[in-house]
Amino acid sequence: MRKILLLLMVFCLVFTPICNAEIFGTITTLFDGEVIESTGDASSRAIHVKGGGVFGIWYQATSAVGTADVKLEVLMSYDDTSGNFIEPDNMSDITSSVSDEAIHVDSIYPPPMKYIKIKCTGVASNPADTVITAYLFTQSE
Repeated sequence: MRKILLLLMVFCLVFTPICNAEIFGTITTLFDGEVIESTGDASSRAIHVKGGGVFGIWYQATSAVGTADVKLEVLMSYDDTSGNFIEPDNMSDITSSVSDEAIHVDSIYPPPMKYIKIKCTGVASNPADTVITAYLFTQSE
């Protein structure tokens, strides 16, 4: 009985991450403590999204000297060339102004393009020491 239990535990340890990856999709770091000075901006790296799926974003902006105030928007492109990324027509910003330091989770409904970036821009009252941390969640349909 102990051997069966041990084998079952080993099986679960080995195959659970693989199963969870299939069930829950992928998690990609967009920003990891990226500084957004005042009205400055930063864009995540280009992420190949394979033209479809269900997307969500987890994000938090913080500041030691005031309240962070940032805008997040989606940029898309057919390839990973920086100059080809634009905000899609008829697509709203993820947030036009988040002026708190709470954690936020939002859905994203991008058009079926091959690459996505997230752009973070400081709004007028944003402190110079603001940092953003954000993750993209992708689930295949």
